Amino acid sequence: MHIRDRRFLENNLLCSRESSDLQTSQNIAAYLLHERYGHGFFYTQTLLGQQLAILYRHPEHKPLLTLVKDSSIIVNEGFATWMELTFLNKMGREIRPAVTMRRDLLIERGKGLFERASSSEFFQKHQPTYDSPYRQGFEFFDYIGRSFHLRCAVRVMLIACNIDLGVIEHEDFSIELRVSKDEIRDKLLNSKSSELNSQLRLLEIAQYLLDNEEKFSQEIQAVYCSQECRKSGCPLEKAITQKFLWRKP
Repeated sequence: MHIRDRRFLENNLLCSRESSDLQTSQNIAAYLLHERYGHGFFYTQTLLGQQLAILYRHPEHKPLLTLVKDSSIIVNEGFATWMELTFLNKMGREIRPAVTMRRDLLIERGKGLFERASSSEFFQKHQPTYDSPYRQGFEFFDYIGRSFHLRCAVRVMLIACNIDLGVIEHEDFSIELRVSKDEIRDKLLNSKSSELNSQLRLLEIAQYLLDNEEKFSQEIQAVYCSQECRKSGCPLEKAITQKFLWRKP
């Protein structure tokens, strides 16, 4: 195996037998932040992620699962990458150097989205910007976290994924689809509707914040400095909700 390919595999799968204890520690930290706290947050704390997790348990709905999964890749992978790179950089001095390696691996050398688009019904309608499945979503969350507050990036993740597909799992593990598959498909493939599309929601939110950056920066700084958002509510969430409500075609 070429040394470049071996390192790529090693970086993705934690370590190899040649890895030092330090490399192993760095990779474990990166793995936990990305998988457990990034993807884990998506599948357990967001409405969209919880419903996607149900679909994974019911392979008889594979076409719907594939479509919904593709629609959430940019947000899900972008948020997990943001969690990983942001909080690796806040860890001890032995762990922090892993940020450079992981950023290069995921952002600069990440591949696969263009190939996926060739057979993905969703990405044929919503062409990806980058070949890396991690990059676009990361750039949005990174901008929000740096321009406003880290909590704002998490809040935007929740808003973007506050999507009810009508997927219900009962106590006997039977599944119910309260929205027809055709309706979900039509809305996800509609490039003008972000009602069920977390990728478009994230794009719209990020653009809205960019257009009003100075105004929101002042409001959020005033709130977060005193931690009053927990009592009075998040000004960012209120503004976004009032702006979009959520958009239909």
